[in-house]
Amino acid sequence: MTEINSKKTLFILGAGPGLSQGIASCYGSSNWKIVLFARHAEHLNELCRTLQKQGIDADGCVLDCARLESYCDILGKAVQKFGTPSCLIYNTCNISPDTCFDADVLHWPERFAGDVAGALACAQCICTPEFSKKNGAFIVTGGTAGMTGLPGYVSLSVDKAALRMLVKCLHDELKEKGIFAGIVQIRPVIKWEDPKGDPKLIAQCFKKFHQKRSSWETIYTGETQCSEHAA
Repeated sequence: MTEINSKKTLFILGAGPGLSQGIASCYGSSNWKIVLFARHAEHLNELCRTLQKQGIDADGCVLDCARLESYCDILGKAVQKFGTPSCLIYNTCNISPDTCFDADVLHWPERFAGDVAGALACAQCICTPEFSKKNGAFIVTGGTAGMTGLPGYVSLSVDKAALRMLVKCLHDELKEKGIFAGIVQIRPVIKWEDPKGDPKLIAQCFKKFHQKRSSWETIYTGETQCSEHAA
């Protein structure tokens, strides 16, 4: 299809005023078109206005990441309006403390839908031949809870571990099509103005990881350099 404009476009799913805003600012300041997806229209519009005040070309689309049946319809309409993205970042996470013996297992399917299955549904919809022609990148926000487990957050640890293996499978299946799939594992707590967890700093790691495309996984420890695993 013909591009809507000459800018590269970034889709961010699970947009909010933390990491997603930092990533949007990072890419937007390099003249990328930013399209944000989130559940609540009011918060989404507020975030778009904040970015627009910074001179960033930002728009929003309402999408509930736990409603798997809605992905292709909403993403398809976004592609028609804004063009096929060059990169999509899936940044959703249900963070709530629990242990093995007080975890609400009846709630796990809903958690899994947003945290893991949604990423696959998103990849199935966006990883088209046009995305392949752009050498598109599909990047997911992880956390070291999925690598080592996080005491007191068993549901989060399980979801992030499943997400990690999903991304590895996507990477292996998509690389021959010219599409990069990868995951950024974040160790520090995300917090504005924090010397290690500031979203602006983490966003730089995402961008470098995206540009290098040398490994399917990188770990942000709070240092200036990301630690990458072999592809």
